[in-house]
Amino acid sequence: MPNENTGPEQVDVRGPRFTAWVTTAVIVATLVISAFSPAAAAVILGLQAVVFAIGAVGGPRKHPYGRIFARFVSPRLGPVTEREPVPPLKFAQAVGFVFAVVAAAGFATGLTVLGLVATAFALIAAFLNAAFGICLGCQLYPLVARFSPSSTNPTQA
Repeated sequence: MPNENTGPEQVDVRGPRFTAWVTTAVIVATLVISAFSPAAAAVILGLQAVVFAIGAVGGPRKHPYGRIFARFVSPRLGPVTEREPVPPLKFAQAVGFVFAVVAAAGFATGLTVLGLVATAFALIAAFLNAAFGICLGCQLYPLVARFSPSSTNPTQA
């Protein structure tokens, strides 16, 4: 549901933080599993990459974990008190997608160190968002948007 404020579509900040907690759990499980089966870690990260892609293209309302939040968690919470814009969240999901693909490729091809490093970066980003509300992709978004050849820059509105 769009916010009454002018500017880009906005969402309840608690949804992306919930998503980050679920992502953190998936990534921690992946790191544990990678010690026993890099192939299984590659599969999990491949699935997580699909989840990131859905979030990057469709935004928080289409994101599988976002749908869980909207259906089961949000109705049990109080009213929305803080919102954030969708475009930086979609960009953050795209960044997560890149890390998940690199990590999955690393594990799948036997480059375990590459898989571990890319997974660790994804874990750091997800955990910072979940625990502290610091979205690294969202922080990078204005810089990338400034240099993007797109028609307008939503951060300068």
